[in-house]
Amino acid sequence: MSKEKTVLIFGAGATAALGMPLTEKQNDFFRTFFFSDVTDLKNYGLTEQDVERFAALKKLKAEDEFNIEDLINFVKYFFIEDEESFKMIDLYNLIDIQIHKGLNLTMHKSISNEKKILYPHHLVQYRKGILVVLQEYFSMQIKKAQQNKKIHLYVDFFQEIGKVLLQEKGELISDGLDLRDSDFVFSNFSYLSFNWDVLLLWSMFIAHKNLNDQNAFYYHNQKRMFKLKVFNDFATFMTSKSFDKDTAKWYPYNESVAYRLNDPDRNTDRKVVLIPTFFPHGQTNWLDCPYCGKLSAYLGDCFKLQSNSLAMRSPLTADDYYKCVHCGSKLTTKDSAMLLQTLYKSKTPYLEEIQRAMRIKVEEAKCLIFIGYSLPEDDIDYKSFFRSAKTVHDKKVFVVLMGNGFEYRWYEAVEVLNMISDDINKEVILRYCEIFGKKNVLISMVGFPTAMDLVTSLVKKNLSSDALIKLATGGGS
Repeated sequence: MSKEKTVLIFGAGATAALGMPLTEKQNDFFRTFFFSDVTDLKNYGLTEQDVERFAALKKLKAEDEFNIEDLINFVKYFFIEDEESFKMIDLYNLIDIQIHKGLNLTMHKSISNEKKILYPHHLVQYRKGILVVLQEYFSMQIKKAQQNKKIHLYVDFFQEIGKVLLQEKGELISDGLDLRDSDFVFSNFSYLSFNWDVLLLWSMFIAHKNLNDQNAFYYHNQKRMFKLKVFNDFATFMTSKSFDKDTAKWYPYNESVAYRLNDPDRNTDRKVVLIPTFFPHGQTNWLDCPYCGKLSAYLGDCFKLQSNSLAMRSPLTADDYYKCVHCGSKLTTKDSAMLLQTLYKSKTPYLEEIQRAMRIKVEEAKCLIFIGYSLPEDDIDYKSFFRSAKTVHDKKVFVVLMGNGFEYRWYEAVEVLNMISDDINKEVILRYCEIFGKKNVLISMVGFPTAMDLVTSLVKKNLSSDALIKLATGGGS
């Protein structure tokens, strides 16, 4: 079977090459939105039409749901306008600690000396308002990123890894393995994404669709011919509206589905393998229904990389809402299932479920590949998480960062620390060394997706030996 397990871990920097905003750029954008004239948003690549939408957004309110105009006044009162040190994490923490502890806040009006009492339910509304603005910004960036030529590299990356997986499993089929066995059903690698935007997930879906539509992966087992296909398992129950029918539902696969499809007594034309895929912070296109409490995903109306309906719509007009696919309730982007960058993270049952499942995968793994993840100082949960995932075996840790003037290879941490002049990257590398040890950390400084071949090679090296031999000699499936 597979020699060792690998987890590929994506951060916000994984899609920075597509123009998706890193945390610092998000801070700059919100600082401008809260404190400056709306026309200054043009500095962030927004069109006149985009600016007009944000001008309308500044005045948007929904009865007993959110009030963005009040949110802006709240921010201006508790934060200093001229301070460039304004960070969204400070706003999240201020709001969330009051909600968490059930405390009130008081705003004083300097002229009349009147007081306005803010109760926890007001702060919940402000938090929903932040989600609406954040989603509007991300949706605009996602539309632009879909037109970026580099997005095909992301599809190529996931497609190549999916192809490697199907080739490996094809080698095992000839050994007479029970296709319902968990070791066959699941890949020996997992995807873990702290990245909010839907582009990584969508690139995976398109890549797997491309592989599943090809005729390259037909196999024989017990005198039957079938096609082997690859899907994602998200470690929690989730559903979506079908891509082409408004009334139909679409469900991702999980092990129970794979068990039935791979049953030797079930004469199907397909067998499946699954890649464990975790989004512990949620993502832009997930919706958390406050009525039935279930998770659903919005993935647009067509299964195409440049789908015009992939980006989430804002609640600026009355008809821009979504229906919960479980109970039919009206949802908007205020119901986004996104775990914000706060020290007081309130986790839903499904995010808890995802985080428990991914802990097992990280503990089992001997190889961790971090792509565009800075292991930020404020992410206390995950600094502790990775530290606690240590086992008796040291993990090999590979980190993809972005620098200038570096060769296309992996550097030992000590080596690159002596070469690097960028204080930010140096701090990031030292964080990894602090948790995993300098001798276990290797660094690529060419960024992603440039480093995709380096990463793919690592995944290939962890295949079973027979599959490796076939790949090394150029053999097909």
